Amino acid sequence: MKEDDDVTILGLNQSTGPSMDEFLGKLIVEILPRWSDVVQRIAKQRLISTTLLEQATSPKLSADEQIATILQMVFFDSRDYMAEELAATLQKLGMTDAAFTTRQVINARAANSKLGFYKPRSHKAVLDESEATFVDCLRPSRQLLEILRAAEVLSDEMVSKIVCRPTRQDRVKMLFEFLMGLGSKSVYTFIDALRVTDQDYLANILAANEMA
Repeated sequence: MKEDDDVTILGLNQSTGPSMDEFLGKLIVEILPRWSDVVQRIAKQRLISTTLLEQATSPKLSADEQIATILQMVFFDSRDYMAEELAATLQKLGMTDAAFTTRQVINARAANSKLGFYKPRSHKAVLDESEATFVDCLRPSRQLLEILRAAEVLSDEMVSKIVCRPTRQDRVKMLFEFLMGLGSKSVYTFIDALRVTDQDYLANILAANEMA
């Protein structure tokens, strides 16, 4: 099968087939009846930060607006791993059609990016180049450290060592170097903790590098 045929089957040919918006529209309709189940799983799986989840589930928004907001966050903010997690979550809830549609969107995103039709937003920073940015900008606040301790990324002993460092720069470097030595799961927890503490710029840089 030719690559063009694959693209047409996915509905991504610019002249034929459903658009990305139509894919997402279909997904919203499929999820809507069981939105409370889905949003509980999203919260439990930490697919988006607590702050963003609260914004997306605001009573000022209708149910479909809430879903649309969260899907935008999951699919269009350089966090493909979240879309994969969402597909797995929907599958576990028995929503096989919605899980299939989610995977169609994931495939669509990948194909569009490869073919130059769609460019996901990304800082595309390189960690070696961005370390100075982290040292300059990261705020290793007590709240951030407590989130990482509660998630069992940092031990009580490590928190104490970081807090006892004499300068902010020393605390940042110690935290950064420790976290960069951990696996992806812990790094994603760090990304989420950055978002909770309103350090989204650094979270976006780190997320872009983690998925590069």
